[in-house]
Amino acid sequence: MRSGFQSCYEDAFRRDPHLSFGTVRLSFRVACDGRIASVHAETQNLSETVVTCMFQSVAHAQFDQPARGQSIVNVPVTFVRRTEDAGAPAPDAG
Repeated sequence: MRSGFQSCYEDAFRRDPHLSFGTVRLSFRVACDGRIASVHAETQNLSETVVTCMFQSVAHAQFDQPARGQSIVNVPVTFVRRTEDAGAPAPDAG
């Protein structure tokens, strides 16, 4: 799921280069068969597009069957846009 979440954020960053920080807390229910039964999100500073994309990543996840019926999983995610290292040499232009 991590790579899917990162793709969601990077796609949003390409559309809005001013997007530098955002958090979301995903809570999802894993059904008895290991499939995702429901997803809920609490977010700060992230567009609905990013959260919807993350929902889709979670919805396609498959887990082992929970030992005792259904399970609730809480996943806190923080996105921070890294700035390039100021001491790194500039890329070769030519």
